[in-house]
Amino acid sequence: MVVVSKELLDSLKKSRASSVLDTIKSDLFSDRPAFLELKDKKDLVGVELGVQYGVNAANILQYLNIKKLYLVDIHDTAERREILKDFEHKIVYIIKSSTDAVTEIPDDLDFVYIDADHTEKAVYEDIENYFPKVREGGLVAGHDYNRSGTRASINKFFDNNKRRVSTLKRDWWVIK
Repeated sequence: MVVVSKELLDSLKKSRASSVLDTIKSDLFSDRPAFLELKDKKDLVGVELGVQYGVNAANILQYLNIKKLYLVDIHDTAERREILKDFEHKIVYIIKSSTDAVTEIPDDLDFVYIDADHTEKAVYEDIENYFPKVREGGLVAGHDYNRSGTRASINKFFDNNKRRVSTLKRDWWVIK
């Protein structure tokens, strides 16, 4: 059995977070074009479903005028907390599935960004649950439009609701 000191473990976690942080060099708007819709808005309140290491959240917090960002993910990681530590005062972590978290998210959001469970059923449920939480004129968006299940769910929901879906790269978005 190998015993690793707490100091070494902390150091490893920090170095991993640092390597992830090093990837945050690109402009949010070129990687996630949906966010161009929010570029000039102030005091935004939004939610990101599916946070992973927090790279997208860090970009959102760095490039947009965020008042509060709800981060929903089933996992809580030390790497994510390390990456986002400078923004803690603007973040509400919800460590639950997006389905279980919906009751903890306020209405009248400026945006929701969906990048959690990519199964067709889960994507549809996320849109169905969070679309009503976004104010009129707000942004409903997500990632991985190139995945067939994701694309099918998005198109089905917004076709049924008579909304036009914009896409660029792997992003998709709708202005409510």
